[in-house]
Amino acid sequence: MQYLFKSISIILISIVFWQCQQAVEESIPDVSQIEVSYHTYRLDQSLFDSDTSAIQDTLNAWNTKHPVFTTIYLRRILGLDKASDEKTVQTLREMRQDSGIQHLIHIVDSAYHDVSDLQEAFHQAFQFARYYFPEKAIPDLYTCISEYTIANFLFSDEEGNDALGIGLDFFLFPEIDYKALDPSNPIFSDYLARTFTREHLVRKALESWVDDWVGAVPAQGQMIDYVIHNGKKLYLLHKLMPAIPDSILFEFTGPQTTWCLANELEIWTFFIDQNLLYSSEMRKFNKYVFPGPTSAGMPEASPGQTGNYIGYRIIQAYMKQHPEVKLTDLLADTDARKLLNESRYKPIRQ
Repeated sequence: MQYLFKSISIILISIVFWQCQQAVEESIPDVSQIEVSYHTYRLDQSLFDSDTSAIQDTLNAWNTKHPVFTTIYLRRILGLDKASDEKTVQTLREMRQDSGIQHLIHIVDSAYHDVSDLQEAFHQAFQFARYYFPEKAIPDLYTCISEYTIANFLFSDEEGNDALGIGLDFFLFPEIDYKALDPSNPIFSDYLARTFTREHLVRKALESWVDDWVGAVPAQGQMIDYVIHNGKKLYLLHKLMPAIPDSILFEFTGPQTTWCLANELEIWTFFIDQNLLYSSEMRKFNKYVFPGPTSAGMPEASPGQTGNYIGYRIIQAYMKQHPEVKLTDLLADTDARKLLNESRYKPIRQ
């Protein structure tokens, strides 16, 4: 079957109309009076910004105040030994004197000297989290320089509460040419590296948190399980960041986002006709639910993860059909087929 995927040049008015409809259909609660308490620890500024002679003192302070983070950072991220080990301290001193690290420190310091906008975005997202999930503790934030090892990670702090680690060196595009760092590393592929920006930082950090809420896809899951699972995650991120641009939410380019809206019916028809939705063969559908430059079988203008976009639209339709369902209930319901059937999902026809 030939799929008549549309170009993006004739649907701009439809996009504006659709976005206005979305704003009407999904009211945003007023969370301005909700109090949240959390700390932001700028640990990127306390270790590598220290004089080499003060690194041991800095590590001692870290071990006292942030022992869990210190262990994760040294052992799992930097691949070093315990903070009390003299060899570890010496290695950190050598890193601090390395010209490449010094250059990275300078770029991070320049790019993130003022993080007031990020603090405001996190604060509001945590207010929405408290509104929808009042029982959840708000995580503290820990920023660091990971030496291009990891962008975000969730961990339990000394009190057993969630905490979010953020590697600021993963949010420096386009000043940092990530692909040039290691052209063979798929993490630095163009379609991923273009999202390593300040604009994506809060969304990516929150995704680490939200991942834990949504849980895992069932073992031997079918494509529909991944579609619904990832759709839930996107829907939840949108609830925590209701003003987020679609291109940031879906991690598409602007034209790719527009293309998905133009071709939602065609994408859905493609999945049905190719017998993908209920397939358990990961090799057949992974390109539609995991990041990629484009979706196989679709035009080059398409993004990867078109299945996740459809999953978001299905969850959106389900919640519209069932306004009595709370987000906690949605997350607890792991029956993907049931959610699809009860959503009465009908793709947009342009």
